[in-house]
Amino acid sequence: MLQQFKTPHRGRRLLLLLLLLPPPPLLLILLLLPFQFLLLNASLQERNVKSAARSSQRVRDRIVDLEIKVDEWKAKVENIMEQIKKLEAESGMDSCVEASM
Repeated sequence: MLQQFKTPHRGRRLLLLLLLLPPPPLLLILLLLPFQFLLLNASLQERNVKSAARSSQRVRDRIVDLEIKVDEWKAKVENIMEQIKKLEAESGMDSCVEASM
């Protein structure tokens, strides 16, 4: 009975055996979990950067479209102003439109 307590190396051997055995899947998962979060974070960050780039491109495209529409409206207003001046010149009326602009 004293012989059982005199072998303190038995626990060390068991620990050594556990260290030499391949890790169980759960332990492996727990060890790799922080790396998985780092990879997931990197992929989310990359996806976010791409999404932000697409959003910025949409804003730039919308600005270009609106600038084209503004130019079209300016041309329409200029054309109408010329027609008004022409009609006023034909009728002999003074232009009150120029004073307002």
